[in-house]
Amino acid sequence: MRGAPPALSTFLFPHWRKLVRRLSLTRATTKRAADRVCRPLLALVCIGTGALVWADTEGPERQIAFDIPQQEADAALTAFAEQADLTLIFPPELVEDITASQLIGSYTAEEGAAILLAGTGLTPTFSNPVVLSISADSESANGGESVETKKRAGIMAALASVFAVGVNAQESAGSNDGEQQTRTLVEIIVTGTNIRGLNNPTTPILEFSREDIELSGAATVGDFLRTVPQNFGSTTDNAFNSSSPFGENVSGSTTVDLRGVGAGATLILLNGRRLAPTSRGLFADVSTLPLGAIERVDILTDGASTIYGSDAVAGVVNFVTATNFEGIEARARYGAVTNGELDEAQFGITAGNNWDTGGVLVSADYTDREALLASDRGFVDQAVLANPDASLIPASEAVSVYGALNQSLTERLSLNVDILYGERELTTDSAFAVLTARNTLESIAVNSRLDYELSEDVIISLFYDYSETDDIQTDSRDGFRTEASRGNSISTVEGLISGRIFDLPGGPVSIATGALYREEENSAGSSTGSREVTALYGEALIPLVGASNSLPLVDRFEISLSGRYEDYSDFGDTFNPKIGVFWALNDQFSLRGSYSESFRAPQLSNQILDEQVLFFASPASLVTATTPPEPNPRLPDGSIGYLLINNGSELSEETAEILTAGFEYSPRFSNGFRIEGTYFNIDYRDRIEFVDALPILQNEIYSDLLAINPDLGFVASQIARQNEDGLRFDYFLPIPIEDIQPEDISVLLFTGQQNLSKRQVEGLDLVVSYERESATGNISTSLNATYLTDYKVAATESQPLSQEVDRLYRPIDLRLRGTVGWEYNAFTAFTAVNYSDSYEDFNENKIDSLTTVDLSLVYRPGGENQSWLLDNSQISLNVQNLLDQEPPSVVTLEGYNFDAVNATPLKRFISLQVRKAF
Repeated sequence: MRGAPPALSTFLFPHWRKLVRRLSLTRATTKRAADRVCRPLLALVCIGTGALVWADTEGPERQIAFDIPQQEADAALTAFAEQADLTLIFPPELVEDITASQLIGSYTAEEGAAILLAGTGLTPTFSNPVVLSISADSESANGGESVETKKRAGIMAALASVFAVGVNAQESAGSNDGEQQTRTLVEIIVTGTNIRGLNNPTTPILEFSREDIELSGAATVGDFLRTVPQNFGSTTDNAFNSSSPFGENVSGSTTVDLRGVGAGATLILLNGRRLAPTSRGLFADVSTLPLGAIERVDILTDGASTIYGSDAVAGVVNFVTATNFEGIEARARYGAVTNGELDEAQFGITAGNNWDTGGVLVSADYTDREALLASDRGFVDQAVLANPDASLIPASEAVSVYGALNQSLTERLSLNVDILYGERELTTDSAFAVLTARNTLESIAVNSRLDYELSEDVIISLFYDYSETDDIQTDSRDGFRTEASRGNSISTVEGLISGRIFDLPGGPVSIATGALYREEENSAGSSTGSREVTALYGEALIPLVGASNSLPLVDRFEISLSGRYEDYSDFGDTFNPKIGVFWALNDQFSLRGSYSESFRAPQLSNQILDEQVLFFASPASLVTATTPPEPNPRLPDGSIGYLLINNGSELSEETAEILTAGFEYSPRFSNGFRIEGTYFNIDYRDRIEFVDALPILQNEIYSDLLAINPDLGFVASQIARQNEDGLRFDYFLPIPIEDIQPEDISVLLFTGQQNLSKRQVEGLDLVVSYERESATGNISTSLNATYLTDYKVAATESQPLSQEVDRLYRPIDLRLRGTVGWEYNAFTAFTAVNYSDSYEDFNENKIDSLTTVDLSLVYRPGGENQSWLLDNSQISLNVQNLLDQEPPSVVTLEGYNFDAVNATPLKRFISLQVRKAF
């Protein structure tokens, strides 16, 4: 039956053959890319090691700076072990339903453990300076502790003693051999701050785990990000309606557009480091990030230019990879729509190994997806389509390889390196003609860091990053073939010092300060552009009130201050500040707020656009936005002279002011419940837009770019420029060039890229979660919703703002995703409901709301009686859009009849995934 998923034997071999071919092509491109990064990377390692290897590797007994808020005991103890750099052993049931105290300040490990567990009935025991075991004290035990729990605690304490003997023996052996023992400086990547290992409580962050991504049924991180309500779908690998303001996405790029203020206004990071953009340099593409290596995704929904620089206007998306994977895991996934020809196969493998002083991880993913054709969807108007086989979702093939190494070189010096290589080919058949567009994207990123522990409280870091993308666009039409290529690269050297510098009554003051030098390049064919960026930045987190000086209704009060100065060689400099406040009234309820200024640098590709000065003659009737000038008697047929100046290279940065305010409530009476709300307001100005001549002449909103009977002196200066070198000068006036007079020009236009538009976005985010453990299984529920009260747009700075929320191709006011999960023994059932509110087209016709349901079923077989094949394995069945809902109907010019920025034509999609660990 047409449209049914094919049998396993019919899809496995074609996809496997494609994978082999893709890997063979990858070897050559990987070698070329590696040559560009290995030499500077080796230089970094040699220079950094030579400069820092003198460090004393035996630190004295010291006090430890702790920063642990009041929370559940298991989480608090885990944080304590990380910050104290020791091994922690305790039975999980021992700490159930127990809340640990806040621990902020400098203490010895013994003192800190006693404060943390005060009043809990738990006793910390140090079997060894690096091993801490937790047991119940006698009073708690007599108060009703179960025999099983006491027995388990006794066993764990015994294990701690044995482990302590092993540690001492290893240390003695190392001493006898004359070898110096080292410890691994574990990296804790925190989004939204440069202060290492410390969360900034003033910043709103959405955090999604690897399990969240897998339960969504998404094959790629890009697929998952489309389920996040705060992300507007202005740039996905779906082919867009041509009548939308974004056009058809034949480049196949996939990225994030938080709040809908523009894809380039959301910064994409890998482990906190910037990636090179694609194509014209608008944004970084996430389509080649390896899902198998991603441990979590952090979405910072606040301006962050003071921390990361350009592009972090609406927020930041940080992909954090796994750091301590052990063993081998293989993955295979196959999925297909229940109506149509689109199917998708994915294969992946991750391997890792850890040792006393470091670890290594390698992960590879391969994805092959067939196209979804317009002929597969009944809502598409086939009579309007010029090409019935147009791609609603293009065919794609992608391979990605990720590797990471962390190694302690001495007790205080450590090295971290991660390398990402990706290649993606996407094929789109246009709706307008028999035109096939093929886009090939190749990317590589190398991030390296040396950390030196100057003291127990201060770390110095030296970074070298290199990232590059090559984008080739090939169009085939009627036997003709055209090809265009673009490349982007960035290389960065950065130094950072962060840590705790002194104590206040409320706790330790933490700072981070650093300097950066970055080179950026963009190429289009034989044309190239480049620029240099230097930056100085600083950040401080100041706790004014803490555990030792808390007041009624002021349990904690902290201020965050940060600022960043950046200088660009091609347009100038900019300074951006940020201030944040965190106020915990008690251990249940807290408030936060922030004000920041952010910026986005002009695209580097604008440098390689030729400046164009154009003289031409046309009828005065072209001017309808204002009163046209009188016809020029020196020109025939009632024409007038026009002067058009297109100079996109003279641009300044886009600027924004961002305000957020929020709260978090975690009541004691309902352990596991949390609600968080955030208000946001973005005032985004000087946005760079492309404007052509005809809209300027015929729409009064562009009056700032139009002059009737312009200044004669300025016109004379443009006439005099005609012979200047490097200026693209076109002359179409029917008057000899030597006879032209400034009075012959009646209309002056400034076209091309301009700093002219503005947007104001205001709204609310709400995140609710609840988890409960019971004898019948673990229940988890969540709600993530965003509501836009305003999405106002103005074409130029002088024009009034117009409300665009709930309009076609614009953000919808209400989007939400609610989930319910149930886990019992080896089974997990998970369902999600996605809702998008109704809105209007340009003629104020109603476009219906959309509700879809996703379902995931997971089985993790294991146990003594299981076969080797099923042990340490996982089988997942995912159904996206379980009820097979169509996107809301919209009449469009080319006949697609749906709004691709707010919906997908995929309909029901079923996938099966098998994972096996060795």
